[in-house]
Amino acid sequence: VDNWGLLFGIPLLCYIILAVKEYLSLHQGQASYDIDQDPIINFQTEAQFSLTKVQVEDLVFSVIVATPTEEPVDTIVFLHGFPDNIHSFSQQMRHFVSRGYKVFSPELPGYDPSTLSVTNDYRLGTVATQFLDILESLNLGKVHAIGHDWGAFVVSLASRLKSHQFRSIGLLAVPNFEQFFKLAFTKVPSQLVKSWYMLAFQIPYIPEIIFEGISGDMAMLIDLLKKAYIEYNPERLDSMISNLQRPGVLSASLGYYRSLFNFMDTIGLMFGFASERIEQYHRALKEPIAVPTLAIAGTKDVTVEKELFQYSLNDDNYLAGFQLEYVDCGHFVQHEESLKVSLLIEDFISTH
Repeated sequence: VDNWGLLFGIPLLCYIILAVKEYLSLHQGQASYDIDQDPIINFQTEAQFSLTKVQVEDLVFSVIVATPTEEPVDTIVFLHGFPDNIHSFSQQMRHFVSRGYKVFSPELPGYDPSTLSVTNDYRLGTVATQFLDILESLNLGKVHAIGHDWGAFVVSLASRLKSHQFRSIGLLAVPNFEQFFKLAFTKVPSQLVKSWYMLAFQIPYIPEIIFEGISGDMAMLIDLLKKAYIEYNPERLDSMISNLQRPGVLSASLGYYRSLFNFMDTIGLMFGFASERIEQYHRALKEPIAVPTLAIAGTKDVTVEKELFQYSLNDDNYLAGFQLEYVDCGHFVQHEESLKVSLLIEDFISTH
């Protein structure tokens, strides 16, 4: 009886806590966070920066734009990952706009209440298509696209779906999506241990309860994020956490991991009744990348094994070339080694 009590009692308690927190959030208001008020970028004093909105179907995305004073030499798009936000590449944006580039930084779907999916569809193919729709809505033409973490996964698939849209791509902290999981299961099993959280996030609601805490301060998530840095910036963490405290954003960000293991998609692909769209995404993931690719990895990343990148050096998955660079830091390479990462990207895209 005691075992059965624990089996059903603990999940029931978590659901009750979640219901109470939801009730309180509806009646006491939500944490406020405004992109244009985030101190990471001061839109009032940094005249080259502006904030624009792009509508994709029923979703309204915010995009930070950095415009040079003269005719742009080229266009770069940066895309953040988990659990970051639209300000993730602020230092790189400052660097490149000063060099004459026009720079864009859109937000991933679900990282703003105006981009929450009503069907909780954060599958990689869906998000990559939305990213391409944002680029099309902005009329950007061919771009250099740089992604970090989940942003890198999205960029790598988008470049396969529409290679003509990209001059080059950059993958920060992770290799391309297909390689990440294939190598983890076949050649770098230690990555499976480092990716324990991906499995933990499959449990509904409970990760949200644990991360938010009773007081909503997200103390545990903050502790985990600090471990992903060698030297963290408190202002960066405040920015991330403030955004995640907005209605629905934390659950949406975890939805990316929960969409990794879609039972119906898997069965559909196995038995031939998957939709044409799912078939297209599945085929694209297995295709080689046809644009020049730069990868930048942190040597002290506690979440991703650097050996995953080493195998890419001799991989025929990159038809237009693959360049690997290491920086001495943790997972958030664009924060910890901002100038070095900017220079590596600049050197790479200048030849492509």
